[in-house]
Amino acid sequence: MRKPSAERPCHRTEQARRRALIAQLGGVCEDGFCFETERLEFDHPEGRDWEPRRLSRLQRIARYEADAAAGRLRLLCRSHNAIDGNGRRWFPR
Repeated sequence: MRKPSAERPCHRTEQARRRALIAQLGGVCEDGFCFETERLEFDHPEGRDWEPRRLSRLQRIARYEADAAAGRLRLLCRSHNAIDGNGRRWFPR
């Protein structure tokens, strides 16, 4: 499968909306004393009722925006998001 090109309009739109949503959520990891501003990921503390891999980039960011507006989304750095998964992700095969 081909990697998305940064020149594609939908990819630029998704990146801009993602940056705006990160800024709206504060732009820093919300886990206690971590002040990481890079490698941030969206986290659903109570879980989500949709599967990101089944959506396009623009559909996915629209869902993230709706979840943020409803207060069901927070920012975590990559390492804290992996710890917070509590075994829900990355099951050994």
